Amino acid sequence: MAGAAKLGARAFGLIDTDGEVTSWGWELLENILEQTHPEAYLKELKQLQNSRGRFVEQRPEWESFGGSVARRYGATEPVIEQLQKYGPLELPDLVSRLAEDHWNIANRLFLKDGVAESPEEITDGILWDSDSYRGAGVCQFKGILYHFGVINMPGSSTDYLDPGADHWELEPHINHEGGI
Repeated sequence: MAGAAKLGARAFGLIDTDGEVTSWGWELLENILEQTHPEAYLKELKQLQNSRGRFVEQRPEWESFGGSVARRYGATEPVIEQLQKYGPLELPDLVSRLAEDHWNIANRLFLKDGVAESPEEITDGILWDSDSYRGAGVCQFKGILYHFGVINMPGSSTDYLDPGADHWELEPHINHEGGI
């Protein structure tokens, strides 16, 4: 398994630290295989790769599967909580608010190493500088939340990131139901 894919599978609890599929991972695989032949499923995923199509639009019946996967990642709930509490936010405001209550998530997921050592060190200059952000939070994590129907806009590559234009907003059913 590719390095980034393996890290992602581990972060979402699909595999353990030895690379073995967890019981929860097997449960999800069995659910998928009950609904779709493996080759058809892989073909569908391949078609979504590098496209603007959303996973939940391609396979709406798998929205709960996507929500389950997204919830396994520790940063998902705090991000949802901030967006429910404050409404739609631009990236600098989201990171600033996350840093108040969830410093480790704001720092490790969104900010590059060495940008700030504590919430008090986060300045507007840091928050509005695209060079302060790492791709894992801004592009990959946001992309996962988008494809699983949690937020309404995909992530941006850090090569093209404009922090003030990077909009984070929950899908209406998440905002009103209080979760995935």
